[in-house]
Amino acid sequence: MLGKVVSTSQRDWDEVLPQVMAAYRATRHDATGYSPNMLFLGREVSTPLDLVMGLPPDQRSTCASYDDFVQVVEQRAMDAYEVARKHLRRNAERRKNAYDIRVSTATISSW
Repeated sequence: MLGKVVSTSQRDWDEVLPQVMAAYRATRHDATGYSPNMLFLGREVSTPLDLVMGLPPDQRSTCASYDDFVQVVEQRAMDAYEVARKHLRRNAERRKNAYDIRVSTATISSW
């Protein structure tokens, strides 16, 4: 991602790194099924556009108290963790099967 936004001289990478990392953290990963923001924070991070346009109806908080909010975020994080573990396990099995196809078994010959 960084290679797509730096100038041809590649001297401004440190100026665009925060925006690239924000985009990376907000992107859903196939291996886990979630974005790093969701797995680390238990929610997606609001962008400036979200602040201007407002959040979609399904992302608006309906919590009556701080305790409710904490419980909702905790439950969401646990659910995301379980789904991510399942995705990672499935991807690891897929990679193992692909590796096993390419590797031949070693035969041990006796002398």
